[in-house]
Amino acid sequence: MPNELFYAEVRGFFWGEGCVDIQKIHRSSNQYPVYRPRVRISLRSDDAEILEVIYAEFGGSLSYQTNQAKNPSVSWQLTTHTDLLTFCNFMLEECHLPSKKIPQLELLKEAVELRLSGPGSHIPESDRERLEEIHQELRRIKKFDW
Repeated sequence: MPNELFYAEVRGFFWGEGCVDIQKIHRSSNQYPVYRPRVRISLRSDDAEILEVIYAEFGGSLSYQTNQAKNPSVSWQLTTHTDLLTFCNFMLEECHLPSKKIPQLELLKEAVELRLSGPGSHIPESDRERLEEIHQELRRIKKFDW
């Protein structure tokens, strides 16, 4: 069982390297886009051990890329709604730094809760509209203006 120092290090690492977003997927079989909330971290593959430890504790998935045009890399991501809620709560519960990831995680948590509130795969129109607003707000937060 990891100790508090481990969890503090994971929080700090995620604040620096983590990504919070919602993929908007258009499928020809569905008239509405699918909103897929996720958190992820991508690193060079020589730092894979860090993500393997995070994966062992939080689950999700690891993927290794070996593209000849780029350096080999490894990515960890969470997309399962219950895992995302657990991770968002974990990251937000002991947060004392003014990180721009705080509002991102709060928005992501709201999106996951919207996805979980609908019956089955049906998402009411008002929830779809809110998911689109959250998607756009996350994109806006990530833009860096000088």
